Amino acid sequence: SITTPGVVLKLANPPPDVFVNIDPKRLARLFYNLINNAADAMRQGGKITLRFTVADGILRVAVADTGHGVPLEIAAHLFEPFTTYGKAHGTGLGLSICRRIAEDHGGRIWAESVPGKGATFFFTLPLEVNF
Repeated sequence: SITTPGVVLKLANPPPDVFVNIDPKRLARLFYNLINNAADAMRQGGKITLRFTVADGILRVAVADTGHGVPLEIAAHLFEPFTTYGKAHGTGLGLSICRRIAEDHGGRIWAESVPGKGATFFFTLPLEVNF
């Protein structure tokens, strides 16, 4: 769980009322990893914002933080196994696991960041069309 003092988690909008075909435990791990990484990047406090959008049969989730952003030296390798930066206890597997979960669900994951201005991690999930 997030235990970083001063970190606030906000929903920019409510999750949409749509159907996606998911493995609940694995999707929960994806959210956990992204939110926990964001909190870890904001040891002095900050804000994590979740935003949901639906378009063209896709649910897009954005997890944005007000941390220091992704360092340029690891940006190109961010979702590869054992890529880590500045964590005392990180294994560097969290984001590669997130990528696998998103892809196994038929989606994708990526990040946008400006060093010193925070990072936003996006992932997509296809909507269930036969519900």
